[in-house]
Amino acid sequence: YHYSFKNFFIRLLMVWGIMGVAAYFYSLKIIPIIILAILCTVFTPLMIKAQFRYKHEHDKFDDVADYLQQLGTSFLKTKKIRNSLEEVAYILKGRRIYDTLMQAIDYIDNEHSDTLFEDAFAIIEKEYGCEKMKALHKFLIKVEKEGGAFESTLSLMMSDIQVWIQRTYIYQGRRKSTHTAILMGIIMSLIMCGVLNNYIPDNIPFDKSDGSTGHMTLAIYGNIVYQIVSTIFLSLMIGIYTMTQTIMQGSWLTEKGVRKDKDIAKDYKYVKYFDLKTETLRYLIWVIPLAIVSAISYFVLHQPTFAAIFAFCALYYLTFPKRKRKSAKKRLERDLQKSFSVLSVYCCLTRYSQTVQNAIILSEEKAPTVMKPAIRQLIEDFTADPVSYEPWANFLDEYDFPEAKSAARMFYSINELSGESAKMQIDSLIKRNAKSIQEAEDKKADDEITTLGYMVILPMIISIFKLIVDLFLLVLQFVNITDVIGQMF
Repeated sequence: YHYSFKNFFIRLLMVWGIMGVAAYFYSLKIIPIIILAILCTVFTPLMIKAQFRYKHEHDKFDDVADYLQQLGTSFLKTKKIRNSLEEVAYILKGRRIYDTLMQAIDYIDNEHSDTLFEDAFAIIEKEYGCEKMKALHKFLIKVEKEGGAFESTLSLMMSDIQVWIQRTYIYQGRRKSTHTAILMGIIMSLIMCGVLNNYIPDNIPFDKSDGSTGHMTLAIYGNIVYQIVSTIFLSLMIGIYTMTQTIMQGSWLTEKGVRKDKDIAKDYKYVKYFDLKTETLRYLIWVIPLAIVSAISYFVLHQPTFAAIFAFCALYYLTFPKRKRKSAKKRLERDLQKSFSVLSVYCCLTRYSQTVQNAIILSEEKAPTVMKPAIRQLIEDFTADPVSYEPWANFLDEYDFPEAKSAARMFYSINELSGESAKMQIDSLIKRNAKSIQEAEDKKADDEITTLGYMVILPMIISIFKLIVDLFLLVLQFVNITDVIGQMF
């Protein structure tokens, strides 16, 4: 996006103007005004960038939403990836994604390789990639290469994509409402704290004993503490607003609930090789000193309160390994819930041309990190015992994950079926997985909105501390004036 220096300077003047009104309202002196002007100058480019980023992510998601829906519809008609892409590009001509689609079509027309369609779709995924797009691309490639009845499964995938699009728009609308609420909280806080300063009496006349008239003031804006606290308060309000403009403007295509591979691997290693005795010994360096201090506080110093505090801290570190393992396991279960659905869909689609065991083996390389150990173990188990249900019953048995048990039973059943019966079971599992993904994403979205909602009360909390300081200074000013008047009479 192009943004001229002239436009930036006009925006900066507007911000300085708003800051100037606030400085006048709070009766700030020159040094605090300079500090606030510097902050505004630093934060204004960040806010401008955030606005462009919001527009960019909004347009990007619109392109992806229209692309996915149109690609599925076109493929149902043409049954060819190249023809479908050409039709989608014609419909989306003039949109930002158009050039990327033409690059993919040009690659298909001019290159020759065993992974032609994978590489062509990778051009689109590099700029617009998300899990829904990757899943649809993989499915279309399998149909293009292997054929088969795909219409019902593609329709299920398209329904899932449509629900995902609607859910994302709703989620972004909730984020925007939260941002508006935070802005209103900042405005109310600024007014509430500024009104007190403007209504404190200044230059109050009084009659002296000699008949002359004197003046006194309760104004606190001349106090250095007031100037410092007001500067900090206004700086925090500027910081909160900037943060809501920048941090809250994230990608619309980012999948919720998926952690980094290194974090997943760290938790898996801790849970898999957890040894309570070893972990407890590691924390004894904290437990023993705290226990000794607790005993001294109780028996020697006769301070039961301090003894209880130190005893609680010792117990906290003593039980920390178990709680740490429990937390790591819960995080892995959430990762599994998200990743297992993607894996199941891939296995179901592969099952059209492979046995269930072969589908599992083929999925190992492309499986999410959190699923790889369980898949390797399952492959080892059904290789050793390819007939019985036991390998499937032991799949992810160490986790509280009933969806995996249900899917494993269905995989075992599908392996024994063929034709239309197997297809019905596969479609049923895809529906169930889509619902599981939706529930997981809804829960994650609710958690994020709730976390952002806490920021609404943050300006009010800060303003309360500001008011407490102002009232304290007002009381001191009143006491000082009372003392002066008493001495005069």
